[in-house]
This record gives sequence, C-alpha cells and structure tokens, in this order.
Amino acid sequence: MKKIVSLVLKSFGYKAIKDPTYKKLKKSNINRRNKKRIIHFLHIGKNAGNQIKHIINDFNKHSKEIFIVSHPHHVKLKDIPSSDDYFFSLRDPVSRFVSGFYDQMNKSYDEEISNLTFKKFHTPNELAESLFNENDLSGYIALKNIGHISHNQIDWFENYGDLYNKRPPLKVIFVESLEKDLNDLFKNIDGSFTFKIYKDEKRSNSNIYPNDNLSDSAIKNLINWYSLDFEFYKYCKQNNL
Repeated sequence: MKKIVSLVLKSFGYKAIKDPTYKKLKKSNINRRNKKRIIHFLHIGKNAGNQIKHIINDFNKHSKEIFIVSHPHHVKLKDIPSSDDYFFSLRDPVSRFVSGFYDQMNKSYDEEISNLTFKKFHTPNELAESLFNENDLSGYIALKNIGHISHNQIDWFENYGDLYNKRPPLKVIFVESLEKDLNDLFKNIDGSFTFKIYKDEKRSNSNIYPNDNLSDSAIKNLINWYSLDFEFYKYCKQNNL
C-alpha cells in the first residue's frame, strides 16, 4: 500500500504530510492493515458532495468494518486503487450549471474572474444564451472561468468508456434522488447505519438561488455544451441498481 500511496502522491505532485489527500490515503492504509474494507467517494463538484461527506464522517464513526475515503475534487477514478470499491454522485447538467454559476458568483474573490464573468453575465440564463456565438467568445471565456462547471462530470472517468463493464461503481448517487440512493447504498454495505440529511447551509453547502427560468435557447446551448454529460447521466441511470 505504501507504494500505492507514493505513486498517487507523485502523480499529483503532492508534498507528503501537509496534503489532506496524503493524510486520507495514509488513514485508509492504516484501516486496510486493520482489515477494514476500503470504499472511495469521488467528489465531483456541485453534486451534493459536502452533504455526502458529512454523512460519510458519521458512517466512519459508526462502522468497525468499513472505512469510506472522501476524496477532494481533483482525485479521479484512475487515481484510486483498482481493487477498491467506489461510488460517486451525479446531477442533471442544467441544474448543476445553475448551481455552479451562483456558487461562484457568491464566493468569487478573484476580481479578474468577476470582471470577466459576473459583470457581463448577471444570470445563468444570460451566460447560457451567449454560448456558441461565433462573433463573441465572452460566454465561452466566462464559463471556463467558473470553477466546477468548467469541467464535465464525465471527466472524472477518463479511460473508462464503458464504465459498468470496465469498473462498475457500488452505486451512483443522483442528486435528484439523493436520500433514496444513499439509503440504497448504506443498506448494501451496512444495514445497521442510519443517516440523516443535513439541512443547514454550512454542512450541505446548499444555497437558495433566484428563480432563474432558462429560455429555450439557453437550454439548447447547455444540452450541446454538456452533451457528453447528458449521455453519461442517461447511461448511469440505465445501469444504476
């Protein structure tokens, strides 16, 4: 396992000890030696990951046989040991786009990004409608400056085209059916664990956003922009048991 930790750290360019991923991998190594089953949670941005991580913390305090490693956003499927089980969460791409837009707007401390993005585009609808404008690339530039939603959800699974045949997950947690899917997951791995959904903003990292209705052209642009994610979402829905 030391070799696995070393290789993972080297691939990320981490400096040991101080890095949180190192500490998590080290802890999972200790639990592996204690013969605990190791399960990994891949954290794709704006997919209820904070909520799930708090539930995982509760689970790890409860379970004596299983330890779930909660990874930061940059850890992808290829980075975790191939012998270990894993799960992740997915979200409707349009809903994720709206959430990511307002999340970055509310938390942006980078003046340059704010000037390039939110002084021109005040709503998700304005930004989505501007995409694919051959005469104005400001929409493209703005979206690429918005943290989580500049990435596709499928990016976490590169080199795993047919995921359910190559390396199937224990469960996919869909944000739209969060409580049900989490219940199915924990029933499968430890029927004695009862979880609670956190409602407070700090632990759930959820915010109330304006009622922002997207136009038909905005939705059409987002379907084109996130076309791979829509296909991946549908693929996982069809295979998720």
